Amino acid sequence: MPAVVPYETCRAARYVVRARADALRGPGPRPHRPTAVIAGPSPPRWWYATAERNAERGFGG
Repeated sequence: MPAVVPYETCRAARYVVRARADALRGPGPRPHRPTAVIAGPSPPRWWYATAERNAERGFGG
């Protein structure tokens, strides 16, 4: 688990997160899990705008 250390240089809080390099690497490709398969059409443009608006207002999960 990476250590979180407060790093204070100004009034705003800043943090330094230290982690081993091998902990940041992903597990790699797996034959039963394709990475770039299109499952269907993209949502319409209004869907993205509504999602952004709801995120700003604090709606959603």
